[in-house]
Parts: sequence; C-alpha cells; structure tokens
Amino acid sequence: MLDILRNMRTTSVLNKVAGRMVVLTTLATMGAMANAQLLDLASSRDGTGSINFGSRSGNLSVGHAKVSLNRNGTAEIQLSNGSDELFRGTWRNMNDRTIRFDIQKLVNDHATGTGTISHDSRGNFTSVALSGQAGRRRFSFDFRASERVDQRSIRSVREGSGSVNFVTRSTATSRINRLEAIVNPNGEFEVRALSGASVRVTGRWRQLNPRELELEVRAMDDAVATGSGRLQLDGRGSFDRVTISADQRRTVMNLEFGTGAGAGNSGGYGRPPAHSVEDMRFIDSARAELGRKFSRGTRLIWSEEKVGPSTFGNRTVTGFFRAEGGDAPGEYRYSVVLGAGTATAHGVSYSRR
Repeated sequence: MLDILRNMRTTSVLNKVAGRMVVLTTLATMGAMANAQLLDLASSRDGTGSINFGSRSGNLSVGHAKVSLNRNGTAEIQLSNGSDELFRGTWRNMNDRTIRFDIQKLVNDHATGTGTISHDSRGNFTSVALSGQAGRRRFSFDFRASERVDQRSIRSVREGSGSVNFVTRSTATSRINRLEAIVNPNGEFEVRALSGASVRVTGRWRQLNPRELELEVRAMDDAVATGSGRLQLDGRGSFDRVTISADQRRTVMNLEFGTGAGAGNSGGYGRPPAHSVEDMRFIDSARAELGRKFSRGTRLIWSEEKVGPSTFGNRTVTGFFRAEGGDAPGEYRYSVVLGAGTATAHGVSYSRR
C-alpha cells in the first residue's frame, strides 16, 4: 500500500514538472516569435508603381517611395518621381515579412483604407499595396521596389581643405579642414562639416559612375532646402572630394572640400587648394557677385581662378565656371574687379566659353 502511494506522489510531481516544462517551452517559442517581429523601419527604394484616383483618368506613375515605420505605431509612405502623395496612418505586424498599414490621412486630408507592406527583414521594404478613400475620391496604390539594392555604405571622416560659403545680403565664408560623409544603402546621404563651420546637409544620392555619386539636397540643418552636388569616391570605402550647392529660403550655401588626393580641380572644375587666405577673400567676393547674376537654384562650379596684383587700387579676379540648373546653364569665363582693400566689386563681366 505504501509503495502504491509513493508511486502516485512521484507521478504527480513528474506531471507537474512536465507541465511546467511545456509552459516554459511555449513562452520561449512565443519570445522567439516576438523577437522576429519588426520593430521599426526606414527604407527608401526606387522601383515601379502607380497611384490611381477614381476621379482622374489613368494612372500616375511612381518611381520612388519611402516607407517610415515608427516604434510608437505610426507610419508614413512618401511617394515621389511622378506623384508627391503622402500617406499617414498606423501599422502592425501580420507576420515576419508583412505589415498591415491602416490609412488615416492622405497628405493633410482625412482618409480611410488599408494595405500591406512587404519587407525583406533586413531593413528594406519590397512592395506596397494600398486602397482606400479620401472624401469622395477612391484611390489605389501599388509599388514594387527594384530587385537590386545597392549595398554601398560609407561612413567616413576625412582631413583636407575646403570652405563653406553662405550668400545672403552679405557673404560669409569659413574654411573647413574636416568633413564627415555618410552614404547609406537606402539611397540617403549626410554631409557634415566638423571644423570651421557648422552645417549639415542631407538628401538622396544616385551613382553616376563607379567613382562618383550625384547628390540631391533635401534639407540643410534639418530645415527644407533644395540643391545638388557631387561626391567622389576613393575606391577604398571613403571619399576624395565633395561639392554641394544648397538653397534655403533666401540663403545660398556653397560647400567645397577635397582631401590630399581629391583636392584641386575635378575634371577641370573645383577650387585649387593653393590659394592663400587673402586671395580667397577676393575669390569669394567675386563668386558672390556672380552668384547674384543667376536665378535661384543655379549651381556654379568654379575652375582656374586667379587673383591679379593690385593696380590703381583694384585687384581683378578671373576664372571659369559651369552653371548647372537654373535658367542659363552652360560654361562661362569671368572677370571681376574689386577694391584692393575692401574687396568690394566695382565691375563684373562674364560670357559663354
């Protein structure tokens, strides 16, 4: 009888232990599943897509989209290159590769609708499909990202020589000798001066050739800006040279920077590093005067600039520049006469080459 009771107690204990092991195993599995769920995502992709509004004829093509999923559950989908719509709403995981997106706004208008966002679980979204209604307008949006994701990634700080020039009603120039450039695989970049001036430029990039990226400015110091630039790569995971021109309200910023290998002219254009600080005072004044002759958004790229000796109280700056964008693109030669002491412009002339 005692043996039977002992066996019953042992069986009961084993069952309890086994039950606890099952519970622990289940919790561990649930934890692993939770860890596989997406927490946030910020991805910009080129691709092929279209958005259609029931009240409009045909589809509007979309070549680029940006998906931002925040940890607080809010989300945005920004469309560009053909359509500049912005969807806002909330999101939640459906599985480890699919997101449910609930639409709340289309730009600033109240909207309703749902959709799905697929991702590769490595930080890039792969497709978006949405449908809904804003007011009396029904809409649908489909987008598939390009299969190729550029894996180029740069985070580099370089020593070198350059300047940051701000042109408003007056001109202020700061020399810089350290610059940080960040190029992300998602198509976004950041350039930040680390000495002599405080400026941070962000935007998007695209590859022109194996050694050069084209930059599209979207913001300067976290405020909206427009502009363009170039970033030359050194082929070793860093950069040799950066040139950027940005327009923010009534301020134009020109940044030029080169390392020992990339300083000097790039393809015949750029600022030679051999100019003295005094010569650069006259060159910057000449550039500012010429910049006022062109429309906003024009980017001027300089080359072969020289400062002449003082003659009858004046000094003359000569050189060449290329105008990109704006209403008068092309290549020009120029001459600016400035006061030998004040560097105030007395005469400006330029003509196409």
